[in-house]
Amino acid sequence: MLNRKAKHKGGAGMKRAFKLEGLNCANCAEKIEREVEALRGVNFASVNFMTAKMVIDGDDVMFDEIVKAAQGIVARYEPDVVVKKA
Repeated sequence: MLNRKAKHKGGAGMKRAFKLEGLNCANCAEKIEREVEALRGVNFASVNFMTAKMVIDGDDVMFDEIVKAAQGIVARYEPDVVVKKA
């Protein structure tokens, strides 16, 4: 089995989608996306305000850390938002 390399920052990639229940600020969604994408180990991050969905593609070894950091970023901008696996 071939090991797919992540595009930008190296390492094998893992991709997951999350539902951001209660997201009500488009500007905050953009800020969340920008900060999550800048996290170490993240290859790609997207936050769609209309669907309240966040997709993260990152290093599989670091993925749990990435998710915890992303949840912290979401809580900083939208304290009432619940992050759930989609």
